[in-house]
Formats: sequence, structure tokens, C-alpha cells
Amino acid sequence: MIVSKSDPQGCFVNAGLAILAFLFYAIGYVASAFIGPALIIASLSNSSLTFFLWGIIPFLIAGTLLRIAQAINSGNYEKIGDLKFWMGKDKTFKI
Repeated sequence: MIVSKSDPQGCFVNAGLAILAFLFYAIGYVASAFIGPALIIASLSNSSLTFFLWGIIPFLIAGTLLRIAQAINSGNYEKIGDLKFWMGKDKTFKI
């Protein structure tokens, strides 16, 4: 029987990365579910182009944060700086 030793330092690193990914998920979700739609609805009621443009920005930020959180959760956080990762041509999330 093969018994592997536990690595407490690696466990703390993984827990820290999970907390970091959770923060990215939470901020991205709030931006895409609440802030962006609220500003776009305000732009429609006020007929304001400024509110509309500010309403699009939270969706862009949320998409970026959610993509970073996916990379951290899958263990591929080294690829965040790679252009193929951001263009979707990387095999990170392909099944």
C-alpha cells in the first residue's frame, strides 16, 4: 500500500488560492448581476449615454475576474499572462 505524506504548506497554499478565487468569483458575480444591470436600467430611465457606458464596464470587469477565478481554481494560474488563454485558444477549459 502506498501512503503519501500530507503537505501542510501545500494545503495552506491551496486554501489561499481557493479564497482568492472565491473573492474574484464574488466580485465578478456582484458586478455582473447587480451593478451592471442597475446602471443600464438607470440609463434607460434617464436617457443617459453616460450611465449606459458605465453600465457596460462592470460586465467587462466581471468577465475578466471570472476568467481569472476559473484559472486559479483549475490550477492554471500560470497561464493568466498568456494571450492564448484570454483568446480561448488554450486547452485549459476544453473538454
